[in-house]
Amino acid sequence: MPLSTENKPTMTNLSIDRVIHASKQDVPRVVDVLAQAFHDDPLWRFAVPDPAKRARTLPHLFRVSVNVAVRQGEIHTSSSGFGGAAVWMPPGKSVTTLAALRLGLRDMLAALFVAGPSDFQRIMRVLDSFEARQKHDAPGDHWYLMQIGVLPEHQGRGIGSQLLTPMFERFDQRGEVCYLETETPENVTFYEKRGFRVVTEAPIKGGGPTLWTMIRQPQPAP
Repeated sequence: MPLSTENKPTMTNLSIDRVIHASKQDVPRVVDVLAQAFHDDPLWRFAVPDPAKRARTLPHLFRVSVNVAVRQGEIHTSSSGFGGAAVWMPPGKSVTTLAALRLGLRDMLAALFVAGPSDFQRIMRVLDSFEARQKHDAPGDHWYLMQIGVLPEHQGRGIGSQLLTPMFERFDQRGEVCYLETETPENVTFYEKRGFRVVTEAPIKGGGPTLWTMIRQPQPAP
């Protein structure tokens, strides 16, 4: 998933001091950051068109992925506060739709109740699209950037780049691949500048937004 507005005209960079690993106790704050960051994202506007309903639904959905990632993957935020968060899953640990239903049943049922059957069907279509694209476009071992989001009031200040840099440096040192999806052309440009290439560009079925899948191979030392 993308950092929706990282390519706004850059203001003076807001330092995040240093990137730290979020822990289980940080889950509520990470969920809040992601829910706010993705509220106006094209993907979630498609899945849950009503803004008020979307604001109530997204925390349930993000709580599922964040709870899994805090146990099996890595979540990065800043030592000076939770202005942004990046959620990573390691090779072989991506969250399937079935796993989301099983591991986060309470939150998935809550999302169904809040969003309603029609919107929830679109949510499941989105999740199924993510899973199918990942299996097809990144069949080998890879890290998965499941989500990265920055609070709206802090977007466009370089926080997303600061959150991503330590992982990219690690991947380059270890020769590891990473993968993501995004649904905005601005984000495609943002990620291409950081070594990603587009694998697939196609709309989500049922009138959804265009989804780009992207892969980053280890980069040579400058």
